[in-house]
Amino acid sequence: MSRAARQKLILLSIFIGCMLIVYISAYMVGHFTGNRDGMITNTTLSALIRLSYFILFLLCILVLSTGKNEITQETVRQWFFSFCIGLAGLVLVEITLRAVYYQKHEKQPLAIMQQIAQIKLKAARKAAKRQVDQTVHDLGLDAAAREITPLEIQDTIHDMLYTEAGKKLLLQFQQAYEQDFIQLVEEVRKIKAILLVVYIPSHIDIDAPRITECRRFFRELALRHHIRYLDITEALFEYPVQTWTLLPENNHLSRFGNQITARLISEKIACLSDYHSPVTYQKHPKRMGDLEPSLNETWEIKPSMPYRVITNRQGFRMGYDLEFPKKKQRVLVMGDSFTFSPFLSNHDCYPNLMDKSNPDQEVINAGIMGYTITDVLSLFQERARFCEPDIVIVQVLDNDIFGFISFKKNQLDRKGVHVEPTPEETAFIGYVKKNMVP
Repeated sequence: MSRAARQKLILLSIFIGCMLIVYISAYMVGHFTGNRDGMITNTTLSALIRLSYFILFLLCILVLSTGKNEITQETVRQWFFSFCIGLAGLVLVEITLRAVYYQKHEKQPLAIMQQIAQIKLKAARKAAKRQVDQTVHDLGLDAAAREITPLEIQDTIHDMLYTEAGKKLLLQFQQAYEQDFIQLVEEVRKIKAILLVVYIPSHIDIDAPRITECRRFFRELALRHHIRYLDITEALFEYPVQTWTLLPENNHLSRFGNQITARLISEKIACLSDYHSPVTYQKHPKRMGDLEPSLNETWEIKPSMPYRVITNRQGFRMGYDLEFPKKKQRVLVMGDSFTFSPFLSNHDCYPNLMDKSNPDQEVINAGIMGYTITDVLSLFQERARFCEPDIVIVQVLDNDIFGFISFKKNQLDRKGVHVEPTPEETAFIGYVKKNMVP
């Protein structure tokens, strides 16, 4: 092999080696940071690194295509080798940045362990799917039953979850809920805030099994973990359902329902008016809530019930921005649509009513439609805790437990996590279908 050919082979090897290093850094480290395009934390830096690799590619092509008699060949080769020295440093910087970013955002100590966990998860999902298919086969569901999707009969599935047929599955969901709840309690205690759980019914029948069971579950859950608890069911049902809900159009709280809720919560936390958490943060993320920041627009989820949504700079449904250091006691209210309050303007939501009626408090509306305890936990961990709350209120509902069923998690999960149904869940849904379809 001639000297020129060997040099070209070396150049090609260097180029391929660099590309392999980039691939490894992007997909064995960067892939797990949530940046699916392979970018690291700084967009400008990522663009410069990509541009450098592109220049390398052009130089490599130029050198490989240069004839041995051309005067410029040696000059280009020298420039190329000089660039390779810089490239080696550049690759090292990129991998280091990715590793640092990874260690700050992931639980696994090494990215390769995360990759192995992903492979195991995929294998587990395939095994679960085989079990589900076998369960469906064993149930002997006919074609009509198989064609019905769980979302089409979700109300029936929800109600039957609280019957003897759903008892085992309900217990699994309650245990999963409690695990996330325990984590949330720990996170709130880390910042030395006070936690209050508030139960609001969404069913119009106070004697419905799901209301009875959920009231018992949440009350005992709060008692077991020594958390303050408020159940406003009895107070609401003192009035006709049509007055404290938006029925017959919708079952969410009306202005009157929000006023009752705001009054009862304010009375519950009145004894805590002098409490202030000593925990503060040196830096605060720009976004602390899950809504789009600085919104001021009309939402028409239901055309007959348009409403105005205003958010602050931090992504909370409120009309002013939070300032630091805080000057008042800060109350963070987290929950689902009954806290967000669809079909009503900002000033009619119970957190916003509390904010106006208590001049010594800042009450933050961090409610998001469809959220359950898993979403509340991750939102608090990643964003909401940085608002430095003194009191954290978690609003719960009688559909929160139902939110752990796979098709609801796949529909509403905050992070878009896909969950395969368990064999027990498939068997239960099959039972519901079998009893619905003649």
